[in-house]
Amino acid sequence: MYNALNRLRTLFDEGKIREVPVFGRLNSFFIQGSIDEVCLNEGKTFVLENKTRRSSSMPSQAQLRCNKFQVQVYWKILSDLRDGKIGYKDLEEFYGFDSDNLTQDFLEELDSKTEGEFEPVSLEKLGELVFEGFSKIPPLSKSLKLRYFSQETGKIIGEKEFKFDREEFGEKLDFVSEYWSGEREAVPVGEKNEWKCNYCDFTSACDQYEGDVDD
Repeated sequence: MYNALNRLRTLFDEGKIREVPVFGRLNSFFIQGSIDEVCLNEGKTFVLENKTRRSSSMPSQAQLRCNKFQVQVYWKILSDLRDGKIGYKDLEEFYGFDSDNLTQDFLEELDSKTEGEFEPVSLEKLGELVFEGFSKIPPLSKSLKLRYFSQETGKIIGEKEFKFDREEFGEKLDFVSEYWSGEREAVPVGEKNEWKCNYCDFTSACDQYEGDVDD
């Protein structure tokens, strides 16, 4: 929460920030993540995701769909934070922490960084400041952007821009939620995504895995 508050202050001061911690609920699941980039422009808040690639070409459509879903998740969580659909009590319930206590080590570190400008007396007070900050960001633009960079050169490979589609996102979210809630079995990745098997920890127990898969 403290990191989120610092990021929000920088966002309001400079109009752009990286690695913004966010928290939310999607269907029955509590989600914590970090938005790669948020920026303010012409009274709107924009969400962006930067990816690095070993290849110098843009990813396949299958990979793009996965990345697209990720940035849509972040957009929805940030939108809910702005609209007050999640607050401090949700974090307190999920993590089960003691709202009345901040450790002395944390308070001393905080004081050295803020020089007295921020003096929370409890986690709840810190939470109030964080969620108040989220509520003050401008309305979110439905225009989302994925940017791909070369791991070798750091140069941009290309961009993919699209609009947040609430119906499409809801359908995909319901599909993945069915698996995580135990309502359906896992579905094989399919031929276009078989490269993922090279990075999976469960290939030895997977009846779909047929050996080495080319990159």
